[in-house]
Amino acid sequence: MYQIQNIEETNVLKGNEKRKASCKKIGGEKKKIGHKREKEFLKQYNINELNCPIEYGAKSDTSIDVLHPISNILKEQLNVLGFNVSNKSGDNIQFTLGQIPELKDVEIEHFNSIFIHNLFNKYKYLKKNNSDKPADILAYKEIDRWIFFNMDDIINFIATKCIWRKLDTGRIKGDFNDNTKKGISQYITYEYRPTHKSYFLGLNGGKGKKFIELLMNKTYGINYYCDSIKIDI
Repeated sequence: MYQIQNIEETNVLKGNEKRKASCKKIGGEKKKIGHKREKEFLKQYNINELNCPIEYGAKSDTSIDVLHPISNILKEQLNVLGFNVSNKSGDNIQFTLGQIPELKDVEIEHFNSIFIHNLFNKYKYLKKNNSDKPADILAYKEIDRWIFFNMDDIINFIATKCIWRKLDTGRIKGDFNDNTKKGISQYITYEYRPTHKSYFLGLNGGKGKKFIELLMNKTYGINYYCDSIKIDI
């Protein structure tokens, strides 16, 4: 009996180690994809910084050369005031992974516009306002184009349009009105990730891409600008 129990416990430990190793591998692959995406962006919009060290920590990923023609376009179309960029792509978008003190034991009644503005403007989260390179722009990469948004517009959209709810498990979900048959869908998730021993805040389960589509929606969305990816530069 003892031997059987011991074998079962060993198998469970091996299973956990495999899951952790798998998560670590996936995380490493995502970082590689992210760094490749940033280099591609710099190659098109800020060649002078192409060979600069990769940015780590809570700050914007890249920036646009103020002399690049798109700078004036983004000023006019999106009313941006700076050119530091948060680069994203894929089906899922992570805002942050770590400890989020503001959301610990928070009651859903506290999720008013001021609270959300402050949360997503914070150093570690979306805008990274207190860093030396806060993100002025979000640039989302599709196969053949970059889609640009004013980061302030995104935060204001979340603060004023998101409908928040807290589950019995402690997970927090953010819903938005959209063009689905139900008329409303869940997009944002806040939850604990045992594999990382950290809290995830972002758009998972394919909701990242869908959130970008919502931001571009004529009825529900915000201003954006698209620019073709130059594959020959």
